[in-house]
Amino acid sequence: MKRFDHLTTRERRQSLQHMIELAPDQETISLFAYGSLIWRPCFEVESRCKAILHGYRRDFCVFTVEARGVPDNPGLGLGLRVDSASCQGLLIPLPEDSRSEALTSIWEREMLTAVYQPKWVSVE
Repeated sequence: MKRFDHLTTRERRQSLQHMIELAPDQETISLFAYGSLIWRPCFEVESRCKAILHGYRRDFCVFTVEARGVPDNPGLGLGLRVDSASCQGLLIPLPEDSRSEALTSIWEREMLTAVYQPKWVSVE
C-alpha cells in the first residue's frame, strides 16, 4: 500500500494554480462530483445537474486515514478508475464571483495529499 504524505499549503496552492492555468475554458469551470461532494459540498452550491463521465468508474480504491481508518489500518475512500464503464454524478458550475473561494475549499478538503490527480474532463 502506498502512503501519501500531506502536501504543504504551498504545494496545494501550486497544484490549484496549475490546474486553473490548464483549464480549457477559463470562463466556465465546473466540478464533477461523484462522492461526498454531492451530499456534503464544502462551498456554496447555486445550481447543479446530473452528469455522466464516460471512460471512468467510481471505486473504493483510495486508502485514507483522513476520512476513515487509522495509520495501521487505513479505510477506503472513493476514487475514479479509468474503465470502459461510466460514472454518474453531478456537475456543479462554479460561479465566477465565488470560484476562487470554492476551488480553494475543494483543494483544502480533497487535495491534502497527492492521492487524487485532478484532471479536466468532458461530461454529458
